[in-house]
Parts: sequence; C-alpha cells; structure tokens
Amino acid sequence: MFSVFSMFASPKKLHAQDVMGMNKRNNAYIGCYYVRSKYSLVDDKFKTKIIAQAYGAVVPKLIGVITQQVEVKHIHKMVKHWPEFVIKPARGSGGKGILVITFHQNCLYIKLSWQATSEGGVERHIGNALAGLFSLGGKNDVAAIENLI
Repeated sequence: MFSVFSMFASPKKLHAQDVMGMNKRNNAYIGCYYVRSKYSLVDDKFKTKIIAQAYGAVVPKLIGVITQQVEVKHIHKMVKHWPEFVIKPARGSGGKGILVITFHQNCLYIKLSWQATSEGGVERHIGNALAGLFSLGGKNDVAAIENLI
C-alpha cells in the first residue's frame, strides 16, 4: 500500500546520509556566533537596517513607518508615488506578515501572487501587524514600508 509519507525520508535516514537538520545547523553553526545581548538588535528590522547602513550595506529605501492604528489610513498617500513596495512587521519572524505589492492603481493593489486586494485589505494587513499577529511572541509591532528591490 502506498503512503504519502513514504516519499519523505525519516530524520534517522537523513542523519545516516550526513544531512544536517535545521536545529543542528542553527545550534552548531549559527547560534554559536550570536551574542545574546545583541538579540534585540537583530530581532527588530529597523535596528538591523540602521546597523547595516552604518556599515555601508545597501538596503531598500524606507518609505515610511506606521506605529499606531490611527496612522494606518495614511498608507495610501505614503505609497502614492511608489508603484512597488513591501510592508514588513519590524519584529516578524520567518517571513510572516510580509506583504509584497507589485502594482497599485485606483484603490486596487496587486500582490506578488497576482491576487488583487483593496485599500481595506492593505489596511487590515497593517492593522494585523500592529496587533502583533506576525511578531515574535505576539507583541505589538510596527510596520515598515520599503521600496521593493
């Protein structure tokens, strides 16, 4: 009998073939270089951006920041002259909460997936980011709007 799970190798089989799992990679080869006191700098995309710029790294242009629910409706004026942009929660994890807009016109926004969303859809997404839906630990967050590169 065929099982969908037979297509996947077990962790034991992968280990026997010297395939490293993400936990091992993170702990043995990445985590050992992290300084715990610096976590707050890299867990916040704004702080990371400032540090990267200070060291000469090229980063996407920051169009604006939305920090409070009352500011959410300003997004449309903020991106008026930016045909493509990205909305990112500052403390998002694993790419969650990143909204990529590739085109917008007449109150309609086109996502990277070619799906359309309304002004209200964009506003809801930002509101969810501010409420911490995408952040580490579910804490309130801010939304960064950056140029799409």
